Amino acid sequence: MENEKVPTTTEETNLSRREALKVLTAASGAIAAAAFLQGKWTKPVVEAGVVPAHAQSSRTPPEVNLTSLCTLVGAPGYSAGFTYYDPLNGMSDSATLNASVTGCGTMVFQNKKLSTLPNYHRTGGATNGVTSFTFTTNCNITNSTDLCIQLTVNGRQSQSSCISFFGHCLD
Repeated sequence: MENEKVPTTTEETNLSRREALKVLTAASGAIAAAAFLQGKWTKPVVEAGVVPAHAQSSRTPPEVNLTSLCTLVGAPGYSAGFTYYDPLNGMSDSATLNASVTGCGTMVFQNKKLSTLPNYHRTGGATNGVTSFTFTTNCNITNSTDLCIQLTVNGRQSQSSCISFFGHCLD
């Protein structure tokens, strides 16, 4: 320690402090960088899932829309009709119908092919048209009794549509 130079002036002291700060700053930067860097590089971990092929392109197909449901009281039973719109052009005589009478819980038709309905008639095509049929029921029909129908076309169901029995149409 005898050979070390001891600063004698203020300028030499400031310079030494400045040099000390530079060294400390450089050392702390190197220590911080070393803390974040690993000694050996490794492959980054990335977790990715693979979606099955059928799920990549599947989406909910549009439903068949029923509009203008009508009922008529006649002898010896009832007539009903509805208009339909199928955006996938799948409507055919092999579509099935569920029809029930509210108030007494009676199923008039359950998954019955349209072509087998009594007095079935359909005009129009695979996209839109009008369907009519007749039916009977043992229910006591009152002002609060409705006919509810739901159509199934190629596994796609329409909304459930209900209307009063007394000569009304639902638009």
